[in-house]
Amino acid sequence: MSDTRSLWSMVGYALLVGGMAGCSGGGSGAGTVVKGKVTLDGTAVDKAVLQFFPPSGNTSLFSSNTKEDGTFESTLAADTKYDEGTYRVTVVKYDKKKDGKSKVNTEGMDMDQLKMMGLAINTLPKKYESDGSTPLKAEIKKGTVDVEFALKSK
Repeated sequence: MSDTRSLWSMVGYALLVGGMAGCSGGGSGAGTVVKGKVTLDGTAVDKAVLQFFPPSGNTSLFSSNTKEDGTFESTLAADTKYDEGTYRVTVVKYDKKKDGKSKVNTEGMDMDQLKMMGLAINTLPKKYESDGSTPLKAEIKKGTVDVEFALKSK
C-alpha cells in the first residue's frame, strides 16, 4: 500500500514540476506580443477572431480573439519560430442566424457547432474573412507590436 502511495506522490510531484516549467514561457526574453484593437465604422468589435497569416508558408499562422472593448492580445513565446514581416490578417465575427426558419434547438451549442450546421453567419464585411481578399496587414517583428484595424462596412 505504501509503495502505491509513494508512486502516486512521485507522479504528482513530476506533474507539478513539469507544469511549473511550462509556465515560464520557454527560452530567454519575453517573446513577441501582438496587441491592438478592432473597430467597425468606429465601434469596437467584440467576440471577433483574428488570424495572422505569415509572409511565407514556413511557419504557422496564429490567432487572437477580441474582448468586449475590441482589444486583443497574442503572445508568442520567445522560443516560438515565426517569420518576421508583413502578415495578412483576417477578422470574422459569427452570430446565430436570426431568420426564424430553423427548427433545430440550438440551446447549449457553441459557435463552431452552429457554423458547421449553417446556423451562424459572419456579421463583418466579407472582404475581411479570407486571406486572399483581406486588405488588413500587420508588420510582425520581435518585441511588442501595436496594430489597429479600422474596418469599414462599405
